[in-house]
Amino acid sequence: MLCLIRAKGAPEHPQPDAPLWGRRDVRQWSVPSVAPPVQVSPHPYENFESLIFRVAERNALGSASTAFQALGAHCSRPSRYCYKHLGRLLGIEPASLAAMLPTVVDGDLHILGHQLLRDRHIVRYASRLCPLCVSERGYGALEWSLAPFAVCAEHGVYLVDRCACSPKRSLDMFRHSYFTCTNLLESNVM
Repeated sequence: MLCLIRAKGAPEHPQPDAPLWGRRDVRQWSVPSVAPPVQVSPHPYENFESLIFRVAERNALGSASTAFQALGAHCSRPSRYCYKHLGRLLGIEPASLAAMLPTVVDGDLHILGHQLLRDRHIVRYASRLCPLCVSERGYGALEWSLAPFAVCAEHGVYLVDRCACSPKRSLDMFRHSYFTCTNLLESNVM
């Protein structure tokens, strides 16, 4: 049986703000992370999902989920550790990274960008985008994460949150590209 506990006399690897699981540091068992060779800087008011897709595309990682694995991101919720860890690897200030993700302040209050919002005003589990903005600029806007916005302010078109080939399938972080859904790629293979 493989022993996951550190042996006496083994070299110590400093890990800041380590979460404890029982009495052991969980991060000592995690996969090592590597900074991507091509650094990507965020655009003003870009959303986090768009940034991760651009990192994956520029570094030929295939998808955002592969980029998360390569970066060693094991953050299910935004936290100081997540910002420090990803910020260091991506070469982005933790404050800039924190502005891209909703951060819990108190109960259902969150900060997104520089706004204090209730949980119901933030779209969390699905992606939304304006196809015209993405084709022009190449990145997604932070304002698309706000639930009350259903129409692009610049183009006046509805934000897309479902796959065109399968309306029951919502866009998520596991698709292969920011522009195409997983279902479309699977149908082209067959």
